[in-house]
Amino acid sequence: GFITEQTYINFIHRLCDEAQIQTSLIVPFANGVWKGFRVHLSSPPVSPTYMLTLRKQKQFAIPLEVLCNKGWCTPAEQAQLSQLIKDRQNIIVVGNTGSGKTTLINALMNEAPEHRWISIEDTSELRLPNSLSASLLT
Repeated sequence: GFITEQTYINFIHRLCDEAQIQTSLIVPFANGVWKGFRVHLSSPPVSPTYMLTLRKQKQFAIPLEVLCNKGWCTPAEQAQLSQLIKDRQNIIVVGNTGSGKTTLINALMNEAPEHRWISIEDTSELRLPNSLSASLLT
């Protein structure tokens, strides 16, 4: 923990400088990356104090087969997802925070690493499988 509220605020300011993010009265939320962590920060007046969330970003994609072996899906569902990717079909991935959306999308992209992928994210988390692909930030 932090010794005082002021040491916490000082840490937040240093983190914001290093991550090149800022909050204000007009824009009380900020997203960024800091030392391999995804950063989400909210500040007063929308929260009583600075609220910081750090999420560790994976350095590599977990293969769909590994997710299946861990019980995420059945072999039939894995085959169906793989076929959808190979057929260049659209797939919508929806879920709560921390439910594994990014992990799944990274696995799906690696089912066809030769495809050109374009990601549109508010914080860059996807691991694009080749140099043909593009990552755009909102």
